[in-house]
Amino acid sequence: MKAIGIDPGFRNTGYAIIEYKQYGFKLVEYGLVKTNVKEDVAVRLMTIFSGIDAIIKDKKPDLFAIETVFSGKSYQSSLKLGQARAAAIIAASVNGLKVKEFAPREVKKIVTGKGNASKSAVKYMVEKLLNIEIPQKENDISDACAIAIGCLMDYDRENIRNSYR
Repeated sequence: MKAIGIDPGFRNTGYAIIEYKQYGFKLVEYGLVKTNVKEDVAVRLMTIFSGIDAIIKDKKPDLFAIETVFSGKSYQSSLKLGQARAAAIIAASVNGLKVKEFAPREVKKIVTGKGNASKSAVKYMVEKLLNIEIPQKENDISDACAIAIGCLMDYDRENIRNSYR
């Protein structure tokens, strides 16, 4: 089973493709879809859409997970984040993937055991689970990895629960 996790952003959208097999998690690929701050909104949204669309077509994930909007940010930030999310969600939909949304606290709880875990705690657990080292200050990437891992763990838990019904 393979999941793509998306940490949406108007400047940088982090993504990670994680595969889960019986032996654990394996990183397939991670990176950033970067937009040019000098471009207008439509061009930037198209960059996010086409970047995520190309990754989905190339890596063929089974699951798509994205972080929900954190409402503590300013009105403008929330609006831009919502637009970035929409571009990524449309890319998933165009490729026939169901969208699973996770609140930041939910991802932190699944990955670290604590819903109020720090960014550094999430990064630490992601690095341990994937046996990798994520560059310092790459929160978009560690968050995208955590979202994909959380999606796979949630999917596994749902399948186990449904098998007993």
